[in-house]
Amino acid sequence: MPKIALLTTGGTIAGMSSGDPHRDSEGHSVRGYRAGALSGRDLLEQVGGLEDIADIELEELAGIDSVEMNPGNWVDFAEHMFPYIERPDIDGIVLTHGTDTMAWTAMALAMQLQNPGKPIILTGAMLPPDQALDHVKLHLRASTYLAAHSGIDEVSVCFSGNPESTFTELYHAARVVKYAASAWNAFSNPIEEPLATFKGGKLTRNPKAPQRSEEGLPKLVKGFVPITQVTYVIGASPLPNNGNERGVLLDIPGRVGNNQRVYDYAFCALARGIPVAITGESGEYQNMPTEKELSLLRAGAAFMGRLNPHKAGVKLAWAIAQTRGDIFSTRTLMYKDIAGELAGLQLSPTYVGIRS
Repeated sequence: MPKIALLTTGGTIAGMSSGDPHRDSEGHSVRGYRAGALSGRDLLEQVGGLEDIADIELEELAGIDSVEMNPGNWVDFAEHMFPYIERPDIDGIVLTHGTDTMAWTAMALAMQLQNPGKPIILTGAMLPPDQALDHVKLHLRASTYLAAHSGIDEVSVCFSGNPESTFTELYHAARVVKYAASAWNAFSNPIEEPLATFKGGKLTRNPKAPQRSEEGLPKLVKGFVPITQVTYVIGASPLPNNGNERGVLLDIPGRVGNNQRVYDYAFCALARGIPVAITGESGEYQNMPTEKELSLLRAGAAFMGRLNPHKAGVKLAWAIAQTRGDIFSTRTLMYKDIAGELAGLQLSPTYVGIRS
């Protein structure tokens, strides 16, 4: 029988109802709950049946609401997971997590746990077990099966694939996003089909999903620094500039070269030795750099095109930690496809090829 490491961190999937029922804005009866109230052992007992799928080795890493997650947690999780990656008796890893920041944690683990050689699957739930036990069971059982049998040796997220929560889909960690606050199928990959579907006990792999590979030894490449992430809104108040930034991620509508305030902010940060990455239309394959964009490129800015800004922010925080803040080394690492995050982006070679 396969052996799976089940690591728990709290979140709604390990929540417990609290307080009296009340009506929400649409008139539905709802109850509050406390995230992370159940221990890993309590969760395992409530779900039941996982031992029919795999031999489970349980470890409780945390018991918190995922809104409290931070880069320190990401490093701690990766450090705890890496020994399981190295153990030949472990076939896969399942990490339970709250949904609010699960997409960020998935990206952070994909950056740190390179060439894992076995599936690493994050899952969570939209309501706690005492309110939606079938939903929780679906996710944990599917994640355990996929970790044991999918052969997709990536960090990924397993979640409901339809509004009724009757089957699950597996999404690439570097591209999955939470697009809905309350739907059963709250996660999706907006740019490609799921890696796999698990429905009615049957696993269907996407033919384009990564194939199991023996190339490359597992690596733990850990560390993050705090960065400033700015989503610029036209007409917004002045951009933040407190002088303490370790890195800056700018998410810009349109072209940065057409926005003087954004250009000035980015150029001043680079002049102070602060790495800058920019998401938006700038950097896309069909675009040529404007004169202002060329000056930012020569100063070391990384233009990341349509890479999801949250994914870009996590990668930037990780990249700066690896390069100790060197602007051009950070840009080189941003342009390296670490975990499939750049697949399908079509970054312009004109932007990527610019050097100081």
